[in-house]
Amino acid sequence: LPVKRADLADNIWQARQVGASTVKYEEALRILDDEFPRRQHQP
Repeated sequence: LPVKRADLADNIWQARQVGASTVKYEEALRILDDEFPRRQHQP
């Protein structure tokens, strides 16, 4: 899933560069985070 998160973040960046809407990518990232929370690294 880290690759998917990175892909969505890249899509958001690219959309912003051309002035396109980022809503669908932000929503997908939110759903991904809701369904698969990021693990907290324990020291």
